[in-house]
Amino acid sequence: MEANTERLFWSDYLEPTLNELIERNNIREFGKFVQQANEIAQQDWINKNTGLQLKRHIELTPSDLDHIKLKHDHNEGGWDMICMKTGIRIQSKYRGGQSIHLEQTRRVSDKNKGAASRSGHVAYSAGEFDVLVVTRPSGPAHSVAPNTDFIIIPEKFLRDPKNPGFLVRAVPKGIEKEWARADKVALLNKLKAEKVKSENS
Repeated sequence: MEANTERLFWSDYLEPTLNELIERNNIREFGKFVQQANEIAQQDWINKNTGLQLKRHIELTPSDLDHIKLKHDHNEGGWDMICMKTGIRIQSKYRGGQSIHLEQTRRVSDKNKGAASRSGHVAYSAGEFDVLVVTRPSGPAHSVAPNTDFIIIPEKFLRDPKNPGFLVRAVPKGIEKEWARADKVALLNKLKAEKVKSENS
């Protein structure tokens, strides 16, 4: 009796799954489903439209790490992409719900005890990344418009005054609205220029 050699290809099921989540307006599961693709989409758009040259954490080689003077972090730190020219670190998110929450799940360690995890989840420490880039559409859809659906917030505006040394667990609505209006390309190019200037001063 011959062994069954049939193979199923994920590529045949990705689009039907995407369509089903959109039709059902399943915001939570849609966000999980597209998060990895969202990271690649943000990288692609930023690299094409700004002076940043981003690589995703997963793409970095040992020589890249040497170039940007970083040690490999098995927890992948608090950033998802880094500019190979300037070292600007970007945290990438897709948030289709009511808020831009920033809490994360990490192994419990001495660093992640106390103020960092008062709510049961771990808050980002100040300085873990430089810029937050959030894809924030009105709902699940087949596409996003970066000019209206991306929100870019410098990390210093996310620091929690009630919890020194950490970032807020959810972006306040006032901050979200303020940065949603910003020119995305101009902002990223400005941040790049400021980084270069600070390194040369």
